Amino acid sequence: MLPHTADQATRQSSTQTARLRANSANLGKDNCRMGQATRAVEVEITSQEAAHRLGIGQRRVRRLVAEGTLRGHRFGGVWHVDRDDVTRRQVATPTRGRPWSERISWGGLWLLSGLTPDWLGDSEKSRLRKRLRETDPQALALAVRQRARVEHCRILPAYLETVTKEQGVVEAGLSAAESAGADILAMDLAELYCDRRTREQLFARFAITTTTSSPNATVRTIEDPALAQAVLAARTAMPAAVVAVDLIESADARTTHAGSELAARLLADFRRV
Repeated sequence: MLPHTADQATRQSSTQTARLRANSANLGKDNCRMGQATRAVEVEITSQEAAHRLGIGQRRVRRLVAEGTLRGHRFGGVWHVDRDDVTRRQVATPTRGRPWSERISWGGLWLLSGLTPDWLGDSEKSRLRKRLRETDPQALALAVRQRARVEHCRILPAYLETVTKEQGVVEAGLSAAESAGADILAMDLAELYCDRRTREQLFARFAITTTTSSPNATVRTIEDPALAQAVLAARTAMPAAVVAVDLIESADARTTHAGSELAARLLADFRRV
C-alpha cells in the first residue's frame, strides 16, 4: 500500500480536529446541563416533596406556583419548586391558634417592644398583655403572621441600600438586626416595611421583581393605610419585637435561631414587668 500524500494527511488531520472540537462542544453542553441540574437539586425540590412537606396535594402545589406564592417551573417533565419558598410557607402555615388581626398583631409587637399602641383600647391592651405573658417565640411569630403582605424580591445590588433609605421605608429583619440586638448580620440583603403606595412607587422606580430564583430583599406591605401611618411614621427601623418575628420567619436556620433568641429575651423581660 502506498503511503498517504501530504494533502491526504492534511485532510485527515483537519477531519480529526473538527471531530475533537465537536466532541468538546458537546461535552461543554453536557456539563452545562449537569450544572443546571445540580443547581436545581441544590435549591429546588419536586412538587411531590413540596406537597409532602406542606401536607397538601401536588395539584394545590401547582396552583400556588401559578398564583406566585411559590416559585417553580417544569423541568424534564417534573415540576420543581423553590425549597426556601416551601420552608417559608411551612413557617407561615398555621399550626396552633388563629392568627391575630393586623391591628392586634402590631399592638402586641409594640407592647413587647415597650411602646404604646395608641390605636388599641385599654381592654384590648390588657388582653394582649395576658397573651404575651403566656406565649413563646414560635407561637408569637405564628400569631402575628398577618401583620403585612410579604414579597421576596430581587433588587439590583446597586440600588439595594438606596431603596432602604427611601422616604416611607422602614428597615426591619436582617436590615435592622444589629440595632435590635439580634446576633446576626445582613450580607447584601434587605428587609423593609412600607405602605401600599410606597410599595408601588418602589417597584416601578427601581424595577423590583418578584419572579426571581435569587431574591435579595423582603418587602412587607402594611395594607391598612391608617395603621401603616401609625406604625411607620417618623421611623427608620422597626422596634426589636418586629425584627425578632421577621427573623423567625426566615428560611435560614441561623437567622431563625437569632430571631428566636431575641424574642425569648423580650418575652422574658416582658413577664418581669
